[in-house]
Amino acid sequence: MTSTDLLRLQGLTAWRPAVLVILVFAAVLPWCSPAAAQPMVSDCPPQGRELVPCGLGFDLCLDVRAEYLLWWTDAMDVPALVTTSPAGTARNQAGVLGQPGTAVVFGDTGLGDDARSGGRFAINGWFDPCRDFGFELRYAFLEQEGSTYMAASEDAPILARPFLNADSGAQDAGLIAFPNVAEGNIAIDASTRFGTAEALLLKTLLAQCGRRLTFRLGYRYALLEDDLTISETMGSAETATAGTTLDLFDRFAAENAFHGAQLGLVAQRQMGCWSFELLTSVALGTVHSEVVIDGTTTTQTATGASSTAAGGFLALPTNMGRYERDSFSSLTEVGLKLSYAFGCHWRASLGYSFLYWSRVARAGDQIDTTLGAGEFPPSQNTASLHPEFGFATTGFWAQGLNFGVEYRY
Repeated sequence: MTSTDLLRLQGLTAWRPAVLVILVFAAVLPWCSPAAAQPMVSDCPPQGRELVPCGLGFDLCLDVRAEYLLWWTDAMDVPALVTTSPAGTARNQAGVLGQPGTAVVFGDTGLGDDARSGGRFAINGWFDPCRDFGFELRYAFLEQEGSTYMAASEDAPILARPFLNADSGAQDAGLIAFPNVAEGNIAIDASTRFGTAEALLLKTLLAQCGRRLTFRLGYRYALLEDDLTISETMGSAETATAGTTLDLFDRFAAENAFHGAQLGLVAQRQMGCWSFELLTSVALGTVHSEVVIDGTTTTQTATGASSTAAGGFLALPTNMGRYERDSFSSLTEVGLKLSYAFGCHWRASLGYSFLYWSRVARAGDQIDTTLGAGEFPPSQNTASLHPEFGFATTGFWAQGLNFGVEYRY
């Protein structure tokens, strides 16, 4: 089963709670009272009576909402980071991409695309009883998504880290473990964190006959962080260098902070105790992206002498550093919500949201797997300038189901 098939299966499984909530709503529908429905203040007036105009006042009305999020996010793509080969493979072919029997055991795919929980909280304030002019504050977050991988020569006698050799132009691999040559282990940790906040002014454009159209204008903030670390320990088993140990460390981190002006519309339709809502918004602004690449190699000889040099395996002096850039970006959101009034002030809701953010930097996209043999510590020969840093950017999406409850004061 591919990762795409697994994601689709997870998506189908995630809809089961939604179906259950809808069935519960349908079961309690006959108990809905006219008072629970709370028709809109500017609804159609009785025949022969005029609707009293609503002006700006100081009678603040508040709506408080809390939602549980079950969302998926765009995966962080990483190249092939760890490979293995079957027993008996020649040393110069072990773990080399494209060679017979070589298998990728970590990487060459996306990380962090599993479903994860989160929360969204909102406060709506209206300055008049007719809910004509008001404000909204919203904050949403997803739990940190992580991926961990560990492998050791005790379980896999052949382990390697593949790369493209800049000197020969052919695929190559650095050995972590190989019989009678090296023994070692590798650990990889990857994590992603996402959150967003909004501060908006609301203006009702239409409110009549169970329909409401609200214009939203204000400020939007979003934060996306990736972190990828690779730790390797390799001990030589060859006679000439027996007892020598290398500890390599690579780190790739990316942080994106969006600030922009947002405008949007919310269309609502109320039918008794039920109401349906469609939200659309777009925010235009700048994204400040910061990428950090760091690496070290610690060498310890059989006599106990130890030294540390800058640069690991994929993070070398040619691409290490802290890089920052500001770019124009946009953040678009579409949401659907079905609500049910089950008391004079209470509502339960089930919804779906989709969000797309352009021009963000992901940690995995900053990895250059083209390496020059003379650049590995401690020699640090940077004549070929590999690996390189290119500040790659891409789009990011997040989507999923929302289960909420709302209280109206």
